Amino acid sequence: MQDTPPAELPPDLPPPSVADLVRAYHRRTKHRFERYAAGPETLDWDDQPAAFRHFEGVRSIPLPLAEPTQQGALGEALRRPFAAPVTQHVPFDLASLGACLHLALGITAWKRYGPDRWAVRANPSSGNLHPVEAYLIACEVPGLANGLYHYEPEQHALECRARHLSTGSLPPGLHIALSSVMWREAWKYGERAFRYCQLDTGHAMAALRYACAAMGWSLTAQPQLDNHLLASVLGLDRLADFPARRAQATELEEAEVLLSLGLDNSPAPVPTARALRAASSSAVWMGTASSIDRHPMYHWPVIAEVAALTREALCTTARQSSLALPPGQGGEHENAASGEGPGFAEVVLGRRSAQHFDPAFRMPRTAFMHLMSRLMAQPAAPWDVLPAVWEMHLLLFVHRVEDLPCGAYLLTRGTAGNALQQRLNQHYTLSPVAGLPPGLDLQLIAAMEAPALQRLARSLHCHQDIAAHASFALGMLCEFDPALEASPASYRELFRQAGLLGQVLYLEAEAMGLRGTGIGCYFDDAVHEMLGLEDTHYQSLYHFTVGKPRLDERIETLAAYTNRETAVSTAPNVTAEPIMSTTEEASPEMSPRFQRISAQRAAELIQRHRQASPPTLALFDTRDRMSFDAGHIAGAQFLSDASFGQIMAGLPRSTPIMLYCFRGNASQTWAGMFADFRYTEVYSVDGGHDALAAALAQPAAPVPAGPPGELSASLRNFLSARGFTQEKLNEAREHGLTPLMHAAWRGEVALLRELIALGADVQCRNADGNTAVWLACVAASEEAVRALAEAGAQLDSRNDTGATALMYCASSAKPAMLALLLELGADPMVTNFDDARAVDLCASLECLNLLRHTADLPT
Repeated sequence: MQDTPPAELPPDLPPPSVADLVRAYHRRTKHRFERYAAGPETLDWDDQPAAFRHFEGVRSIPLPLAEPTQQGALGEALRRPFAAPVTQHVPFDLASLGACLHLALGITAWKRYGPDRWAVRANPSSGNLHPVEAYLIACEVPGLANGLYHYEPEQHALECRARHLSTGSLPPGLHIALSSVMWREAWKYGERAFRYCQLDTGHAMAALRYACAAMGWSLTAQPQLDNHLLASVLGLDRLADFPARRAQATELEEAEVLLSLGLDNSPAPVPTARALRAASSSAVWMGTASSIDRHPMYHWPVIAEVAALTREALCTTARQSSLALPPGQGGEHENAASGEGPGFAEVVLGRRSAQHFDPAFRMPRTAFMHLMSRLMAQPAAPWDVLPAVWEMHLLLFVHRVEDLPCGAYLLTRGTAGNALQQRLNQHYTLSPVAGLPPGLDLQLIAAMEAPALQRLARSLHCHQDIAAHASFALGMLCEFDPALEASPASYRELFRQAGLLGQVLYLEAEAMGLRGTGIGCYFDDAVHEMLGLEDTHYQSLYHFTVGKPRLDERIETLAAYTNRETAVSTAPNVTAEPIMSTTEEASPEMSPRFQRISAQRAAELIQRHRQASPPTLALFDTRDRMSFDAGHIAGAQFLSDASFGQIMAGLPRSTPIMLYCFRGNASQTWAGMFADFRYTEVYSVDGGHDALAAALAQPAAPVPAGPPGELSASLRNFLSARGFTQEKLNEAREHGLTPLMHAAWRGEVALLRELIALGADVQCRNADGNTAVWLACVAASEEAVRALAEAGAQLDSRNDTGATALMYCASSAKPAMLALLLELGADPMVTNFDDARAVDLCASLECLNLLRHTADLPT
C-alpha cells in the first residue's frame, strides 16, 4: 500500500513546499501495525549487493593498522583509557592516518558460521549492509600527493582516484568526505532505506570524530557546501566511471558531507566552494568503480526523489538558535578523568551489536545514570562534529535497572524539554526521578508491570524480543517540524544526529562491559500515539537497546586483516553481525516467530487436524465481520481487537494457531501478536481466504506417515547443527527454512533424498515464499532439483513477488538450471506480479536463447 495523492489539487491551495514533500516521504515510509513500509517481497541472500567497492586501474596505498602495542605517541593514544581526557596530539603521518581510519571505518573482525562469512566494522550499519563510502581530499599533507583518494576498508588502503595538478586557493589540509551507496540499503529495506543511509552517515561521522579525538585532532563539518558541489568534487557525477549494469541507480553514490581535519593542534581548514571547484577542475581522473549489483530485482524511485529534495546546503544562519548547546551541560563528567577502564582501541575495535540479551541481568543504577549523563550534548567530541543540534529527547523503556521501577520514562536533553513534558502531562502525570546526577532531567511517565512493559516494547519494535530482553530500550524523539521549516536539508541532519547519539550509546555501553543494538524497525506512529503526540512536531527517528549480551559460541571470530604485517587487536569471540540476518545491524530477532505458509500447505494442515479427535488446530478469520458472516472457512472463528483477549484467555499456549485474512498481509500482524504471547506454533496463510478455500476444495492429499525408521548419522548431525529435531522434520526456523530447504540450499542431495523419504514436505515455503526447488537452483544442484521434481514438488510455485524458480535462473544467468527446469516441465509463460515472464528477465545470452521462442507468445 502506498500513499496516493489526490488526482488534482483544489485551485485555491498553493503547491506543496519542499518541506511538505519531505514530510510526505517520511509519512509513506512509516511502519504501521497493518503494514510495513514498501520494501522487497523476496531477497536472494546469495546475490547481495557488494559489501566493498574498489576502483580498477588506480594506485593503491596500503595503510598501517591501529596497533595498541606500538611505541610512541600513537601507541599511547590507542592505549589511553576510553573515558580519560586526551592530553597530547599525535603527529600526522600515514601511520596515524591509517590508525584513525581503521578505528573509524575499518574492519575489526571477520565472523564465520558454517559456510557464511562476513565482516564486522568499526562503524555499525543497518543490516550490516554499509552504504557509507569515504573519500579523502589531500592538499599539502605529509605522505600523500595532492588529490582525491577512496578509502577501501576491505584491504585498508587508499585508492588514488584523482591527482590535483593545481590546488589554487585551497588551504593546506586533509578533508574526509562521506557518500552513500543507497542501493545497499534499498536492496533489503526498500523505500525506508534513505532513512537508514542517513543514520549510518551519522554513525560514521561520530566514529570518525571519536578516532580523530583520540589523535588530538579536530573534525569540522562543512555544511555550507551543497551536495551537487560535493558530488562534482568527488567525481560521483562522472557516470562513465560508474558503469551501469541492469540499472544505473544501483551503482551510484550520493554525496553526503565534507569533514575537515584540524591536525597537529591546528584549526581545521575551511575550504570555499570556489577553491574546491578550482582544484577539481585540474584533476586527472583515474579508475572505474566496481559493480555493486549486476542484477537488481527492484527499483524505488522515491529514494532518489527525497535525496534530491534534501541536497541544498544547510541554512545555518536561519538555525542559529538551535546551534547553541544547553547551558550547564558542557564540560567533562566526573568519571571522564578517572583514567580507569578499557583502552580506547580495545573499546572501538571490540564494539559489536548484541544479537540476544540476557533477560536475567539487572543493570546497576549507577551505570545507568552514568550512561544517561554521557548522552547529554557537550561542546566536545563527538558532539562538535554536528553542524547543528536540534532538540532530541529520549523515551525510555526501563526493564531491568536496579532501584528504578519498570516503566516508561522521559529524559529531556536541552532547553525545550519543558514543552515536551507539557504535552505528555496532558495524558500522563510525569514524576521526577529522585537522586539524579547534576544536569539530568529524568521523569517517570508511567510505571508498569514487567510483563506488560515487555509486551509493549516488543510490539512497538516490530515484535522483536531484543527490545524486551535488554536492560532498557529507548526511542529518540526529535524536533521534526521546526527542523524541516528551517531547511529541508535538515531531514538528513536529524537522522545523522540520531545516528551519532547511537554511536555514543554503542561505545559507552561497550566501555562498561555491556552492549547495544540500534533498531530501525519500529511502528512509528504507534510510538507517538502511546505518548499522545498527535501532530508531527516531534517524531521518533531511531531506537536503541542496551543490556548484557548472550554470546553465540558457534560463531567463529577471525582476525580482521590476516595478510598484513601488523596484527589487529580484536575482542574475544562475541555475537555476530551476519549480513543475512533481518534486523538492524543484522540481528536474528527480526526472524518471524511464526510461519508463513502457502494455501495448499494450510489446507493439508487443516485436513490433518480435522482427523484428530478432538480437532486441535485453532483457525481464525481476521477479515471484517461482514465478510466473515458472508462466508468463511468451516471451523474458523472470527478474530478482532475486541475478541482477542477473551480468545487468548481460554486458549492453551500449546494450541496450534492458523490465521487468514483477505490476501495474507494483515494475518501476519495477528500471527506476530500470538507469537508475542508465546504460542509455539503459529501460521499465517499466504493468499488469504480465497486461496485457502480453493485449496480446501481440492481432494485431500494423503497424510504422510511419520519417520519410518532410524535417521542416518549424517542426517542426525545435520539436523542437530541447525537446531532441528527428528520429530519435526517440517519445522521452519530462521528465515522460514525447513531441514529440506537447508539441504536443497547446500546441495546435500543424499540428505535431501532421505528427508523426502521420511515425509518432508516438498511444497513448504520460506519467509520469502520460496520453496526447496528455488533453493536447489540457488545451489545450482541439478540432482537436487530432479529429486524434488520426482517427489512431486511444484516447479511453477510463485513466491511473494510472483517469481518462479525459472525466473530466478533466467535473471541470475544460470542456463544449465534453466534448461533442466524446462526439461522437467516448468512453464515459461508464467508471469510475476509485474507481468514479466522468465524471458523478460534473462541476464545472459544463453538464457535468452533457451527462452527466445516464448518471447512473442501470448500470455
